[in-house]
Amino acid sequence: MIIVRGKIKWKIAAILIIVIAAISFILVFLRLNGNFKIGKKNSNLPVRRDSENFVSSQDYIVFDYGNAKDYVEKYFRDNPAGKVNDFQIGITSHHLPSAAYFIGDFYQNLGKANDKIFVVVGPDHFESCGGMLLTTQKSFLTPFGILESDSEIVKKIIESGAIFNDTCFSREHSIAVQALFIKFLFPDAKIVALLLSANIDTNTLQNLTNSLKAFGKKIVLIGSVDFSHYRPYEIAASLDAESEKMILNYDVSAIDLGHVDSPPTIKLLVSLAREWKLKPRILGRANSFNFTGKTEDTTGYINAIFYAPVGSRD
Repeated sequence: MIIVRGKIKWKIAAILIIVIAAISFILVFLRLNGNFKIGKKNSNLPVRRDSENFVSSQDYIVFDYGNAKDYVEKYFRDNPAGKVNDFQIGITSHHLPSAAYFIGDFYQNLGKANDKIFVVVGPDHFESCGGMLLTTQKSFLTPFGILESDSEIVKKIIESGAIFNDTCFSREHSIAVQALFIKFLFPDAKIVALLLSANIDTNTLQNLTNSLKAFGKKIVLIGSVDFSHYRPYEIAASLDAESEKMILNYDVSAIDLGHVDSPPTIKLLVSLAREWKLKPRILGRANSFNFTGKTEDTTGYINAIFYAPVGSRD
């Protein structure tokens, strides 16, 4: 009887080993084919380039958008784009999900830019990218498709002192949020992504300004920034009013991290607006309080554009 029971135990153990081995084989197979990730939503599947070839998502900047796609689609379903303010420089938020509709309001104001190149500039939030000015040659994989990078302008940016760091862009929401809206609204547009350290030196910032200036009307420049951070609503509103006034007066010499998460980005945009003789317009100012109801630890938002008066530019 003891022998029989021993044989039964060995049979059960053998069956368990076979089952475990089969499960392990299946998991390894799925991982090698890029179709399964433990503990993560399966959102980064290989992308079909044509009917025969597949391209790994590793060829692109891949950002975890979560359900951001739903916010974009819902906004433009409820608010069909119709306003047109043809501008060359713009400022908007990257604070999702709180500011999703505020960002949508900004993009409603952009005219026919489907063939444009969007130069998106934002902060290196974590100051961990190892440089003052960073860019990437990779295109962005968004829920709405691939937003191609413009290699010609990226090359010029590199010549002005930028360095490559693809890893930083895969975790930097200041660029990824704008890529999402741009690809949805302007399927054939291209992007040039730039991250600025808060400690960027004057020479590097001036070299970047000169490089972008040469492209003129070929580009639409988007400053992806948020304004006051972590302040009670009343204090935040006062700081954001100061920032708005500085932008309207083309005088951002005093703007600092207390006002905005990327002072160099604002200084770059205002400098180019002055060079191109563009006029500023504030489209809106808001605070996370307006969307969440929370009065502490708020974030400030400003939508602004710089545009050429009719007949003032070729």
